[in-house]
Amino acid sequence: MATPTLPCANFSPDGTSCQNAGKSGCANCRLVVYCSSECQKAHWPFHKVHCKSPMNSENWKPEWVVQKRTPSFASNEQVPSYVPFGGDSWLWGGVPALDFLKLDANEGESYKGKLSLLFAGIHSSCCGVLAAPRDQRLILTASGDIRNVVKTITQLPPGWDQPIDITMNDIDIAVVARNAILLLTSLTADDKNEATDCIIHIWYSSFIRKSDHAILEQRIRPLIQTVCDKIKEKPNNRILGKTWTFRKHSLRLVLTKAAWDKVLSYTTVPEGLTMERANQIRKAVTLAESQLDFLERHTLFAIPSHRVPKQRFREEGVLQPFGAQRSEFSIPNPLHSTGQCRVVRIHATDGLRKTSRKLTMDRRLQTSMANSSPIFVRKLEFHKFPEYLKVGIKDQNTIIEKWPFRLKLKWSGRCTAGV
Repeated sequence: MATPTLPCANFSPDGTSCQNAGKSGCANCRLVVYCSSECQKAHWPFHKVHCKSPMNSENWKPEWVVQKRTPSFASNEQVPSYVPFGGDSWLWGGVPALDFLKLDANEGESYKGKLSLLFAGIHSSCCGVLAAPRDQRLILTASGDIRNVVKTITQLPPGWDQPIDITMNDIDIAVVARNAILLLTSLTADDKNEATDCIIHIWYSSFIRKSDHAILEQRIRPLIQTVCDKIKEKPNNRILGKTWTFRKHSLRLVLTKAAWDKVLSYTTVPEGLTMERANQIRKAVTLAESQLDFLERHTLFAIPSHRVPKQRFREEGVLQPFGAQRSEFSIPNPLHSTGQCRVVRIHATDGLRKTSRKLTMDRRLQTSMANSSPIFVRKLEFHKFPEYLKVGIKDQNTIIEKWPFRLKLKWSGRCTAGV
C-alpha cells in the first residue's frame, strides 16, 4: 500500500489551492506541510493565526488561572451547579472502538461456523431485535454508532468467508437513522473511495460537500422515500420492516411508521437552515460558555501541537487534515441537525464532564457515601446475584487481559458467550 501524502496547505480565500503534495512541514507548529518555500511564504498571512496561537505554547494557561478564580468543576458546592446545554442525543460514543468478538481468544481463529452478532440495548419501539440461538452469538450493550461493529468485523482473520448476521438496536432514533444511512451509503457505492470519504464526513463533519449531499439526496433518500410512500396510511406506532439486497449483502431495517418518517428527514437539509445558523447552533454546544472550564481542563493536559487542531474542530466542525482546504464544506450536515435546532451533544473527550461533575463533590459527602456503601451492598444481598443470574466466575479472562475475572453466561445450555 502506498504511503498516504498530505496536500500542500497553500490556498487562497477564493477557494483555489496548490495541487501539489506537501514535502516539508512548518518547523514551528508542525501542523501543515508545503511543497515549496514559495507556497509557505504565500500562505503565511493565513497560517500565522494558528501557528502563533497561544495554545501552541508550553506556557498557555486556562482562563481560570489567568482570572485567578476557582474553576467551575472545583466549586465549593457539595454538588457543582450544572447548566444544561445541547440536545438529547450524543453525537459519538465516549470510548474507543472495541473488538467485542476477539475470535482468536474465544472460539479460536479456526472457527468456521456462522456468526450472529447482536449489538442491542434498552428496548425501543422503533427497532426490532433478531435472535439466532443455534449460532455463536455476542450480546452487547446498546449499539450506539457503528464504530464497534466496524472494529469487530475488521479484526476477523484474513480470508474469513463465513456468513455473518449483525443485529443492531438503539433507543435513539438519531443513532439508528445514521447507522442505517452509513450502511446504505457503503452498500450502494460504485466507487469505494468516494463512499469512504462521504461516510467519514456525514459521520463526523458538521458540514458536508455537494458530492456528499448528492449521495444522500439521489441515492439514499429514494430508498427510504419508497418505503415511506408505501406505509403512509399505516398507524404511527405500527412496526414495519424493509430488506434491501446488494449482491452478497443485505440490510434489514425494522422501525415504527413514525420512525421511518424521521429517518427520511435525515437525508435532506432542514428548510431554512443556513450554514451560518447551523454554525451558530453548533458552537452553542461545542464551545458552550458554561463548559469553558471543563474544556480548558482537557486542553491543559494536551500536547501543545494538539490543542489548536482540537479547538479548530470545535470551531469549524470539519474533519480534515489541518492544512486541507475547507471551502467545499458548505452544506449543513442533515445527520447532525433537525429543524432549526441542533439535537446532538459532543461526547468523546467531553463525555468525562458528566462524570467529573459527580466526582467533584465535597469530600465530606464522598466520605459519607463511602461509609454507607457496605450497608447498601449487604442490604441488596449482592452476594446472591450469581445464583439469581446463573453466572459463574471464569478463572482466566480472554477478553481484556488486565482484568482478573469475567462473567460467563450460560445461554440455554447450547452456547456460551462472553458478557
